[in-house]
Amino acid sequence: MTAQRNKEIVDNIWRRYEQTLKLLVSALEELAVKPKEIVKEKIIYKELPQDERLHVNTINLAGDQAEAYEKKIKELEQKIQELTPPEPTPTPNMDYWGRPKASKKEVDDTSYEKRVEKKFARILKEVKAGKLDINTLNNQEQEIIRRMLNNE
Repeated sequence: MTAQRNKEIVDNIWRRYEQTLKLLVSALEELAVKPKEIVKEKIIYKELPQDERLHVNTINLAGDQAEAYEKKIKELEQKIQELTPPEPTPTPNMDYWGRPKASKKEVDDTSYEKRVEKKFARILKEVKAGKLDINTLNNQEQEIIRRMLNNE
């Protein structure tokens, strides 16, 4: 039964492959018939007269109206400043939300190597003593411990 099912699956794949090839051949024929089009864009800068460049839509207001609008604008700007909370001042070793930042302590290569060697020496000691099963370690740690065991 599985052989028959596998044969049907393979036949279905071949039919799809055949259909795909037909589509690709027809697309290739269309491209061969269609003339190639090349679109070139060219940007032309045109000099504008002086008065068109500086044209700005402005509203001429009477003196009292202009002053009233200026006053209203200043009031709204003050309200905006009152409603927006001030930026939090960063405290040393704290991020934006007040959580402690990660340590910026730089570790040189020799101290890092010493820590790693110390870690694996401790793991090796525990494996030898039978306190730790080597299969509970990840693959890289297992490989390192096995090499250390073989070297001894």
